[in-house]
Amino acid sequence: MSRFITLVLAVLTVTLRVGAADLSAHMPSTSPVLHGYNDIDSVIMAIDDRGPADIDGIWKMAGSQTIVAIEPATHPSLSGAGFEAYQIVILSSPRKSMRPGTVLGYATPTARPGYYDACIYTTKVRALLQKHRRFTLHMSDDRLHLSMTPVKSRLSFSLRHTLRFLFRAGVSIRNNDDESHDGFIKQYPEPEGKPQRPVYL
Repeated sequence: MSRFITLVLAVLTVTLRVGAADLSAHMPSTSPVLHGYNDIDSVIMAIDDRGPADIDGIWKMAGSQTIVAIEPATHPSLSGAGFEAYQIVILSSPRKSMRPGTVLGYATPTARPGYYDACIYTTKVRALLQKHRRFTLHMSDDRLHLSMTPVKSRLSFSLRHTLRFLFRAGVSIRNNDDESHDGFIKQYPEPEGKPQRPVYL
């Protein structure tokens, strides 16, 4: 029986690794810059047209004024890859060189409900983002909070240094012990039964 359990766990581990590799392999090498993200009303209208989805919506990065939209991926290499993928698009950032419509990264659901495997661009070259690292996104039970935790490797890195290029002063990036508290707070839409909060860009 123990051998069977070990075999099942091994198969699940390989499957999850393959799924993560698929996302990474399909990502554009440089972040696309999409048009139409200067107008918050059009972004909200597109969300309403798609209907409710837990991760789909407008989010604010915890501890900063950075606003992003998380929506179904539109890049051909991901939208046609055969799995569900979302793109994280910057709507507004304190760093003026980060243009609205810049894709910050991509995410795909895992087999565990509420968890997403994400690849986030971490290097800024002129006005574009390059290179990416893996993160785990976790949706809270109230569906209003999305924590962001780096996937550890032998070469560990700090979330503070990885995302520092986006935010200048004012963002509160914690040390590695508290990295599970970094992430996003949902701005629109909120789950039914909760009052809508205005979105300011």
